[in-house]
Amino acid sequence: MKKILVLLALILLMQFFGCSSAPYHDTVLFDRNLDYSYENLNFDGLNQNDILYYTVDDYIDLEIMILEALQRDMIEEKPLNLLLILETLESLNSYSNISLQRLLKLSTTELYNLAMSHSVILTVDDIVGFNDLKATLNLLNESISISKVDYIEYRLGRDLTEEEIEGFIELQYYYNNIVMYNGQLLSDMNFEAFSSELNNLYDSPNEEELNRIEIAFEILKLLQE
Repeated sequence: MKKILVLLALILLMQFFGCSSAPYHDTVLFDRNLDYSYENLNFDGLNQNDILYYTVDDYIDLEIMILEALQRDMIEEKPLNLLLILETLESLNSYSNISLQRLLKLSTTELYNLAMSHSVILTVDDIVGFNDLKATLNLLNESISISKVDYIEYRLGRDLTEEEIEGFIELQYYYNNIVMYNGQLLSDMNFEAFSSELNNLYDSPNEEELNRIEIAFEILKLLQE
């Protein structure tokens, strides 16, 4: 009897550690805002299970959040020179593979020397814009939230329809279930593969939902290009 009790205790212990080491999947909601850090230059805590995880771009996102700061009266100056220098920094990144965060820690002289080494011509406006951008980011040394709908609309340059918004909500909901059951990543699938995964779910979408999900899915793939 004693041996049986010891065996049962070992089995329970193994089950406990097995459960505690299993991967934990956060349930992501589409209506949960994105939190942007002007200090880290990214969206803090963006979950890998979020359908927007593979659409973010350091340069585009900073441009969006500068425009958002202007919209909220967090900065007063016109952002044109700030946006233009971002294009130059992105070009330097493509040549040097130096991240935006590291580029913005350079001095003006260091930036100039880096540009020269890759045959990138910096204008006086570029230098002014670079210093203005660094000063602006020091001023905005905080985090602000932006809705996912607003973020996508900035990226598309247009408003989303109600049908498209519903499609994103449904896409995130069903993607949560796909991740929970088999861990398949959205970035690895086209819509045919994604639709096949949906059919394997106990709670699969109806035809009307599937049509909306496909619309949202194609928009996401557009943002990844």
